[in-house]
Amino acid sequence: MEVYFGEYGWVPIEATPGFSMPILTADTDAEPVIEEDVEEEESAEDETTPASASNDKQSGWVKMIVTAAAVVIVLWILYILWRMRISLRFAGARIRAGKPLTAADKVIAETERWIRSVHRKGLVRQEHETLRESVKRWLQAHPALESEMRPLLQQFEAARYSPAEVQEEQWRSVQNDAEKLKKSIKKIRIVHEKRLSP
Repeated sequence: MEVYFGEYGWVPIEATPGFSMPILTADTDAEPVIEEDVEEEESAEDETTPASASNDKQSGWVKMIVTAAAVVIVLWILYILWRMRISLRFAGARIRAGKPLTAADKVIAETERWIRSVHRKGLVRQEHETLRESVKRWLQAHPALESEMRPLLQQFEAARYSPAEVQEEQWRSVQNDAEKLKKSIKKIRIVHEKRLSP
C-alpha cells in the first residue's frame, strides 16, 4: 500500500509488524553527520588556539612599547622643566613687576623665597619687623646660622637700598647662600614661632 505525502511523494506503507520505513532509516543514518560537524568544530577551535596565543604575545609587545614611549615622554618633560627651573622660579615676580627682572629684582625675589623657606622651618618674620630686625632676633636664638644669614641680609639690603648697580652673579650668590642656610637649619632644632598681630 502507498500513501502520498506532499514533500516525499508516494511512500510505501505496510501495517504488518517488522517493516522498516525508509524515512526512519534515513533519520538514523543522519546522526553520524551531526557528530562529524561537532568534530569539525572542535578541530577548528584547536586550530584557532595558536593564533590567539600569538595575538596575546603581539598585544604584550604593543603594551611594552607604549609604556616605554610614555616613560620617555615623561622624562623628557621633566628634563625641560628642570632646564627652565630658573625662569619658572621668577615667573611670578616677573608677572607682578610687569617687566623683565633686573639683577636687583632677582636678588629680592630670591630673598623672599628663602624667607618663606625659613618660615616653614619655624623662623617667622613678624609683620612689624624689617628683615634686619627679624634676622637679629633669629640669630639671638640660633647663633649657628649667622655665617649664612648675614651675607643674605647684606645682599638684600644692597639690592633694595643701595644706589649701586647689582650684578647678575649676585642673585646667584643669594641662591647659593640660601641653599647653605637650608642645610644649616636642618642641623639645629627650632621651636616654631607664631606670627604676632601688630
